[in-house]
Amino acid sequence: MTAAHLSRRVIAFEFILAAAVIVYVGLHDVRDVLTGTPPAIALDATARCESTDRGHPCEVRTTRLNPGRYRFWTTGHADSLTVDLKETVPRRVRTVMARITAPQDALMTVASQPSVEIAQGKRAVASVAPDEPLTITFTPAPAKSTPTPIVVD
Repeated sequence: MTAAHLSRRVIAFEFILAAAVIVYVGLHDVRDVLTGTPPAIALDATARCESTDRGHPCEVRTTRLNPGRYRFWTTGHADSLTVDLKETVPRRVRTVMARITAPQDALMTVASQPSVEIAQGKRAVASVAPDEPLTITFTPAPAKSTPTPIVVD
């Protein structure tokens, strides 16, 4: 056996070993990559809004998109939109994700956690403390001083 022949065998073995390692490592991530986001936790939701505009009281409409996912919108101008969530199973919620459609910018406050700013069409994620109620309040950004309709997915 010549040195060149031995070198080819070593290189072939290294190539096969490298391919096996890549496949082995990749198999652990296939489920995470191909399944997408985990299913939402089933929740019941109620919503209310507040408005300082006495001539046009606000009202909240709700559409359940699928278990645990909702769309809330006010029929008129609102100073705030408050959503109360109640889990149908023991407490498993750790984060809340929301997308604001209107107004252009809004603040999302989950219970007593710090507010998170959401730009129109963008998503925001806020953590939920295990011992706090699942209450989320959406308000127009401070730069927007007049009440406006609020739409949240």
